[in-house]
This record gives sequence, C-alpha cells and structure tokens, in this order.
Amino acid sequence: MYNISVTTNKSSDNFQWFSALDDVVFTNQTSVGSSSNLNLTNQSPGSYTIQYRYNDSLECSTNFIIPKIEPDFSHSKINCGLKYTFTAQGFESSSDLSAVSWTCQGQPAFPSSGNEITYNFPSTGIYNITIKIIDKFGCTFIKSKSVDINSECKADF
Repeated sequence: MYNISVTTNKSSDNFQWFSALDDVVFTNQTSVGSSSNLNLTNQSPGSYTIQYRYNDSLECSTNFIIPKIEPDFSHSKINCGLKYTFTAQGFESSSDLSAVSWTCQGQPAFPSSGNEITYNFPSTGIYNITIKIIDKFGCTFIKSKSVDINSECKADF
C-alpha cells in the first residue's frame, strides 16, 4: 500500500484526490481535521501525477513514482573453492530501496544485508537462498532460489 498525505488550512469537507492522467477520483481517502490521506493499493509501477482538489479547485499536485521491483539475484563463484558472490537484481535504482536482506537456510553466518554479498560455504550442496527487498514505501518483495554450490574449477582461457 502506498500512502500520500497532505495538510491544508482549508476545511476538509469538500476535498478529493484525483489522478491527473485520467481525472479519476480515488475513493479510498480519509480526512481528519485539516489533514487528508490517500491510500493507493495494487497500483502498477510507474509515474503518477496526483492532484488534491478542494471545492473543485486545484490546491496542489505531486508526482508519485511507484518503482518496479521484481526481486531476483545472480550468483558467481570466486575462483576455485566454495566462495560465491550474490548480487541483488530486479530494480531500476538503489534509491528505490529501503533495505535488501538475505538468508540461507541452515547457514546462520550468511551475510544478512547489502546489494552484493560474499559467502564461503562450508560444503558443496544445494542451498536455498532468499532475498528480501523492501522499497522506499515499505513494501516487501521476496524471492527464493535453490543454488548448486560446487567446488569445480573451470579453465579461464
């Protein structure tokens, strides 16, 4: 859910939130005293211009960008052995994020945060790696993948 708030010195009896793109009135709006709030749910990623109108007169307008986040990660082996790097993917800009966290089932020492992490696994095997991305609005996106960790060396020529 995305929340936008505005404070005005007008009475809040005749206010409405509009999408400037298609002039649609948002119905999930509330008012308390001189503050009105709009909660946007299930909005598609993109750039929105949202207007606050009082008695059919434009009071303010703001741009609201909902980032597109499709959590994913890549991994790569560092030389020979069991040391791997994991890199967060699935977002346009790090500025859209509040946090990136990681877990690996059965590995309590696995690094817990950062866009890129490195870990030296104790043994070969299939490990379940989970990335959790929280965007700047507090929405959470999670992806888990099974990763085959092996000690094979490949020629680099």
